[in-house]
Amino acid sequence: MMSETGQFTVDLWSAEDELRRDRLNEAARLLDGLWEAVPEGAALERLAQLRVVTEELGKRRSALPEVASVFHRATRCCAWEGHYRPAHWMGIRELAVWRTRAAGESVLRQRTFTGYRDALHCLARVDPAAAAEVRAVVDGPRTAGTVPVVTVLPLAGFGLPAWPRPDPRAPLTA
Repeated sequence: MMSETGQFTVDLWSAEDELRRDRLNEAARLLDGLWEAVPEGAALERLAQLRVVTEELGKRRSALPEVASVFHRATRCCAWEGHYRPAHWMGIRELAVWRTRAAGESVLRQRTFTGYRDALHCLARVDPAAAAEVRAVVDGPRTAGTVPVVTVLPLAGFGLPAWPRPDPRAPLTA
């Protein structure tokens, strides 16, 4: 029977090998499992190794939801452990995946919209400075029966769709 550390190493090597072969789905599956299995208070060396391979995945500019899932788990795990800079970086990479995916869709699909919203919410929780800018996108339009004019919010070099905020004094309509 292999130790937990031994299995971690084998899975990490396998993920690196899948990246070298450009099999992003398989690499993302392995990395997602590794991030999910990171125990609380994990050794910094283990987190560093996992971050390096995850950052390599981020350089591939993929639009796969599986890749976004890896960055989402990594963001949450790094933030949980108090590593906010890497958590912020991972959150930005997740947004980039959803942005790339949205750019390729003529009509935004529900899964893409939900992924975008969840990534923005997660990033806003990790980076309070971005929370005010992101809140407009997460909340969305509050008036029924109107189609908002979509603008682009510049956030860390990635254009994010944003909707204009309604007048706060106006009554809310269902």
